[in-house]
Amino acid sequence: MNLDRLQGIWQQFGGTMQEHWATLNDDPAAAAAARRHRLAGKVLLQRGISIQQTSRKITHFLVRDRNWKNASDR
Repeated sequence: MNLDRLQGIWQQFGGTMQEHWATLNDDPAAAAAARRHRLAGKVLLQRGISIQQTSRKITHFLVRDRNWKNASDR
């Protein structure tokens, strides 16, 4: 197991804890950030790429496919 995969596991755990904390405080913005953090951890774990590359890929996906939730309505 390389360091990037270990960081992915740790980010998933951290994102889960942040999300629980945000729901306790009724902070939807913090909960959304925690879900993104957890998603980055999953990508790190599966792909084994660096944190910076993962962040860029997630940002690129969200900017490129801004209306991806509404794609099922088409």
